[in-house]
Amino acid sequence: MPYMGKSPQHGNYSKIDDFSGDFDGSDATHALASNGVAITPVRPEALIISINGVIQEPTTDYTVSGTNITFTTAPTSGDNFFGVVMGEQLAIGTPSDATVTSAKLSGNLVTPGTLDVNGQELILDADADTSITADTDDQIDIKIAGADDFQFTANTFTAASGSVVALDDGAVATPALTNTGDLNTGVYFPAADTVGVTAGGTEQFRFGSNPIPGGSKNLVINGGITVAQRGSKAVTTNGDRAPTDMWSVMLDSSAGRFTLTQDSTTGAAVPLGHGYSLKADCTTAEGSLASGDVIVLRNNIEAQNLQHLRWGAATAKDVTLSFWMSSPKSGTHCVTLNQPDSSSRHYISEFTVASADTWEHFKITIPGDTGGTINNDTGAGLSINFPLVCGSTYQNTKDTWAAGEDYGSGSVQNLLDNTANNIYITGVQLEVGSVATDFAHEDIGTTLQKCLRYFWDPLQGGGDTAAFNGMQLSTTRVQAVIQYPVRMRAAPTFAVIDTGTTGDGIQVQDHSTAAWMTSTSWSYANQRMGWLAVDWSGGIGAAQYTMRIYSANANTRMQWSAEI
Repeated sequence: MPYMGKSPQHGNYSKIDDFSGDFDGSDATHALASNGVAITPVRPEALIISINGVIQEPTTDYTVSGTNITFTTAPTSGDNFFGVVMGEQLAIGTPSDATVTSAKLSGNLVTPGTLDVNGQELILDADADTSITADTDDQIDIKIAGADDFQFTANTFTAASGSVVALDDGAVATPALTNTGDLNTGVYFPAADTVGVTAGGTEQFRFGSNPIPGGSKNLVINGGITVAQRGSKAVTTNGDRAPTDMWSVMLDSSAGRFTLTQDSTTGAAVPLGHGYSLKADCTTAEGSLASGDVIVLRNNIEAQNLQHLRWGAATAKDVTLSFWMSSPKSGTHCVTLNQPDSSSRHYISEFTVASADTWEHFKITIPGDTGGTINNDTGAGLSINFPLVCGSTYQNTKDTWAAGEDYGSGSVQNLLDNTANNIYITGVQLEVGSVATDFAHEDIGTTLQKCLRYFWDPLQGGGDTAAFNGMQLSTTRVQAVIQYPVRMRAAPTFAVIDTGTTGDGIQVQDHSTAAWMTSTSWSYANQRMGWLAVDWSGGIGAAQYTMRIYSANANTRMQWSAEI
């Protein structure tokens, strides 16, 4: 009959078949059954077991495994036994359709097959505004905080307007954004507002810190030593120009002389694309170094090309200098940045040559100078100086910006103490930031155009003659208007180099007669053009012809200079 009120709870309570006849004092494990049917208890606590009227403690006096019970101490022959099982594992079967509701589910829902939501919204958070839907065929939409942020279609991932795909910063060797199967080539983010581009695990360019006039990251003109308009040159006085454009010598020494050439000697730099280097071949040794002796190889950089460095402000940018060098000595060497506009402020850096007469690559980062000044003009804003000789007068503390015209630390070496010494430099690059990227190789035409702003020799190293048309003003003078190939930094000076006796100088010629130059004058010069007058002693008739001015020999040079 039905119960009044709440129905009592019940389960599969069964008496266990007596197996005491198997007790022998040694066999501790026995099978469990009820009415001959094997029993599988849910756990040891689901059994009530009595031996000789004493209730046994589950898991201490016995354990169960499957349909077996194992006593800690095997019962002996004659011991009494009874047992009850209070519940068994039940097979509940498969619930009927629509009988399981959301309220009955708890924890993770795991399905071994396919969970088909059939276009319904899958809500992911408590306030129901973050979800995944596929309400359009072959399209998945991800909604976050009530707005559609991202969308997937076949082979396409789209970020909605205003949404951001954030990547890990990455590193040079492991960029954040790469191509499949080429994990060391791509894009990474080395600093705020900065993007680095890497290839083969090496940074090739950096956006955000390197845009400079001309589109090159390298602040140094002719750092690859590819343009040499002057030919080889023996250095004898301060300010002598190197044969390679933009390079010069600062010299204050009674000894220590050398010849500079554009060298094409092969070496470790060649595989990196550097076919030329600036070679200093010692011809007079500086054996005894006086305190005031100093000789440096120098490259000046025009000040108005450096304004983006912001030096002199709290936001002054760091720069990194990299270069290849082969030195006749191993050990400590120096390179210095100098600021002519800041009472010769300087920053001395040391680098270590591991092996003499071997090409090695060096990278040095210099902090931005918050206390310096670079004027916005056409003068020298920075100079890069490699000391070959540096006496104590020009030595100072390394790794700090300081006032004074100094070029080396106390560890700097004398590289001109033997006429067997040769020094080679190439691949000089100064760029914004704290990373030395690969050298910015330029085509020869681009580098030459930059160099022509500072120096022009129509012969550009020799080989052919240079000729200009002029108007004969008298029987001993012709004048020509000379227009430079590019607008020069300033109104240039003019010089005739290596003139000599007949057959080795400048000639003028009318339609039939030639004469050797005796003097020149240069006037009305500006950044675009000037007037060149050439005189001779006689031999040409009345002033009535257009005449030609030319170098009669490749050793004779006509040069216009607006060097820094």
